[in-house]
Amino acid sequence: MAMKNFPPKYYIIFTDSPDNPIHRNKIIGGLRVALTLLMEEFDVFILLLQESVKIAKKPDEDTPEKEESDDINFTPEELLDGLISFGGNVMSCKSSLTMVGMKNEDLVPGIEIVSLHTALVKMSECNNTLTF
Repeated sequence: MAMKNFPPKYYIIFTDSPDNPIHRNKIIGGLRVALTLLMEEFDVFILLLQESVKIAKKPDEDTPEKEESDDINFTPEELLDGLISFGGNVMSCKSSLTMVGMKNEDLVPGIEIVSLHTALVKMSECNNTLTF
């Protein structure tokens, strides 16, 4: 008997704004879970909806770079970069970009812009869905 979606595929949805400190901590926790799953070699699909698309915004050119330190506290942007670097599938809802006043070219490289329909089809292919 063939097992559907083996190994398990994880679909993780983010909706909250990284501008709010409480939501920012929740986003960081969710991204850490996603990165850990990815490093354990599970398939991970991330959907950025609503205000959460802001974490995928390219940094402004005049934003100072964070100095390297032994600090284990990563920003959502750094965690998202790690997810993309390790092969995580990160999608941004096209209508959410419009809602927050962003354009495709405002996103860091590696983000797939999708319609909500396409995102939901991908979600139906996964057997674990988490929301943050």
